[in-house]
Amino acid sequence: MLPLARAVPPPQPDQAAFFRFRQSTLGYRGPSEDFTNLTEIRLGWFGPTNLSDPLHGDLWWAANFALDQANAARSDAGRGTSDFQQLPFRLIARWAVDPWGTGVSQLSRMVYDAQPLALLGSVDSASTHLAEQVVA
Repeated sequence: MLPLARAVPPPQPDQAAFFRFRQSTLGYRGPSEDFTNLTEIRLGWFGPTNLSDPLHGDLWWAANFALDQANAARSDAGRGTSDFQQLPFRLIARWAVDPWGTGVSQLSRMVYDAQPLALLGSVDSASTHLAEQVVA
């Protein structure tokens, strides 16, 4: 037997693992910036904005309807516990007929220029995949 092999003791079964990944969660660390001077809460929309679109027009209508309802509820509620709760929502849309080409560059530009606090995915899994890659 080699002398080095005798020098290293075998692992003990009672030793605890350094870190157990299954016992911890990633957790949300919160926004990285201070949002004290916001005038509105911008939400990004990566999808078509044509209401007459036979496949996706209803999605755009529903997103706008949801924001209209949320803004109406905020104004009806009166003064909230913080100024952030009184800010209106605004939907910022970006889309192109070719989402894998021009669309994703428009989306990237919107994320950096308009700085939405959240991004709504898209109308199909392939386009939503692009949105996930931009925000990751």
